[in-house]
Amino acid sequence: MTALSFLLTMVRHGQTVNNMLQLLQGQKLDAPLNTKGRKQAHELGRSLKDEVFTHVYCSDLKRAIETCLIILQENNHCSENGEGTMLYTTDTRLQERCMGVLEGLPLSVLRQKANEYNQHRRVFTPEGGETLREVGRRTESFLRSLCDRLWNDSSITDGNFTSPIHVLVVAHSGSIRSLVSVLGQKYNCDVPDDLIDLPCENTNQTRVHFTLRSRDICEDLRNVTSSKDCSNDPYVLEVHCTKLFNSEHLKSMKRRSNMNDGI
Repeated sequence: MTALSFLLTMVRHGQTVNNMLQLLQGQKLDAPLNTKGRKQAHELGRSLKDEVFTHVYCSDLKRAIETCLIILQENNHCSENGEGTMLYTTDTRLQERCMGVLEGLPLSVLRQKANEYNQHRRVFTPEGGETLREVGRRTESFLRSLCDRLWNDSSITDGNFTSPIHVLVVAHSGSIRSLVSVLGQKYNCDVPDDLIDLPCENTNQTRVHFTLRSRDICEDLRNVTSSKDCSNDPYVLEVHCTKLFNSEHLKSMKRRSNMNDGI
């Protein structure tokens, strides 16, 4: 195989009561969707009902799983297993950023603490929380394993995979923001300068097109990827974002060099 392309659609979960109350959920405050959140998920699912998702992954937190299930229930093409449950795979690497001692507290407390250190609230790391670099490492690990899995999938490499590859990921504002930042930092993806300030609302979509090209046929790797720690991969990754947090994304936007995260 000389090249493989796939579309990645990343979705933030629907609203929870903690979102409504402006509380920092992180990983420990694992509330299910509220009535509005379920409505949002159904509306999003209906808007995606004709999409053929070939692979589905989600965070293992309740709000993400519930959103994922609703999207799949609304979809016209998703298969069911013998128990009547839609097929998806949970991955802890897609969890929200851990906010340490601030989890469960109002967002205003995070803003206050961040201001004390003269930092943006999405950059500040509370005591016991994950740093942006730590979140970036786990979200990039998910991406790399996804690419490896697709590249090595015999049903794809042998030409038996008839549908275009479309991967659905249901996660959180922080993990989605982190992955987008990694794409900008390490894979020359067109990420806007003001990414840190852009809102990623409940059930917002981000769409990224990936092309994996065999390293053997790439003449100038520097024009394809800037990631120095991917030199052992059999492929080189090309990335282009077309929708960012529900907004159409312009290729001409400057990419941001600083990784950031959400709540």
